[in-house]
Order: sequence, then structure tokens, then C-alpha cells
Amino acid sequence: YSPSGLYFYDGLEFYIDNEMVGQYSPDENGNTPWVFSSFPVESGTHTFTWSYIKDGAGGATDMEEDCSWVDYITFPPASLGDDSVLGDMNGDGSVNVQDIVMIINMVIGNTDVDLNADINYDGAVDVLDIVLLVNIILGS
Repeated sequence: YSPSGLYFYDGLEFYIDNEMVGQYSPDENGNTPWVFSSFPVESGTHTFTWSYIKDGAGGATDMEEDCSWVDYITFPPASLGDDSVLGDMNGDGSVNVQDIVMIINMVIGNTDVDLNADINYDGAVDVLDIVLLVNIILGS
């Protein structure tokens, strides 16, 4: 996200199921760098709402002074399946080095890509998924 506006008065609010979980505004110098945020949710139906809050002092959105930007929203798959375990690529019920080898083979092109190997749900199977799977195995 990246909010624009006046420090303290304007900003962006983020709600999940009508509960505010994030509130963002420019810093005291008016800077609005891009910031990454992540909000885990339970499976099921949810409502995500982003609201720009304006103080009423005026401003011009045509100059991008009173607005917010939200980019690169990623949602995990609706379901991993009843018996699926995140990272269990070979379906043996456990996550181990064999699963890492399978994802490595996908990344280097030795086998077809299976999007179930997309551990971070970014739409690609790459080294980041391997690192995440190693962290799952190590418990970190």
C-alpha cells in the first residue's frame, strides 16, 4: 500500500469482515513509500474493504495528493483439499526433503510445474517456495 495525503489527517484504512485491521497515513514529512502488509485469515468467505479517509480540508486528487494505492493483492487457493498438507508434493502425508527435491526439479525445469508447489501463493514456483518449504521443515 502507499497512502497519499496529509500526515495524521488523511490515510487508508483496511477492514476484514468490517473490523479495522490496518490504518495507514503518510509520515510527518509527507513521505508515502510502498509498504508490504500481510493479514492471515481463516478459510471461508470474507469481505476485504479499503477506505480512503479525508479530513475535509480539500485537496486535489488529480495531482495524486489525496488518494491511496493498493497493489499486488494475493489470495491463497480456496482450499488445499481435505487431505492436503502444505508443501507435501508427493502426497505421502509428510513434508520432508523429498518434497524439496520435487520443487527444485520444477524450478530448474526437469519436471512440469505443479502450482501446488507455489508455497507463497505468488503465482510462480521459484526459489522462494523452496526457501519457505525448508523453513516449514525446520519449523522456523
